[in-house]
Amino acid sequence: MNISSKHSVFFIIIGFVFLAGCSTYHNVTAYFNTYYNAKNIFNEAVREVEKLPQKDRDTNYFRTYTIPKSTAGKFEKVIEKCSKIIQLYPQSSFIDRSLLMIGQSCIYRGETESAIRKFREFLENFPSSPLRLEAKMGLSIALYQSGKSDEAIQIINDLIPESESEGEENISLIVILLEGQIMIDRE
Repeated sequence: MNISSKHSVFFIIIGFVFLAGCSTYHNVTAYFNTYYNAKNIFNEAVREVEKLPQKDRDTNYFRTYTIPKSTAGKFEKVIEKCSKIIQLYPQSSFIDRSLLMIGQSCIYRGETESAIRKFREFLENFPSSPLRLEAKMGLSIALYQSGKSDEAIQIINDLIPESESEGEENISLIVILLEGQIMIDRE
């Protein structure tokens, strides 16, 4: 091997290390600067919602939430931070999780049309994500809450066998309950 080809191999190796390093940098930066904070705020807001008595949720588990402004503000911060991840770190491995959290935050805030858009964006861009079943479940709930029961039933009919085949019994149970609620609503 001559000196020229040794230099070429060296620069190729350095190039691969640099490219791998950039991806790692984006993931670490996205996680520690933004995603970690968004996830903590989201979990805190969800705990606050779970502590509040929700009117009529004992007869309809899927009714939209009633939340105080302070909790709504926390979900808004989550949406802002997750949107920042999507904009500033498009190569990050946290994009699918960020889209999912935005959709879930929109459901808590009662912004069902925004939730529907985010869950559809998730499913379109990340069809093989391990979180896709959660996104489909969120989409079916948002569709129901926005009065689009027929579309929700279509998602549910696909989701039940898919979630059962993947061993996601919790998701399957939730969407079966949602299907039951839709049937009750229809009498």
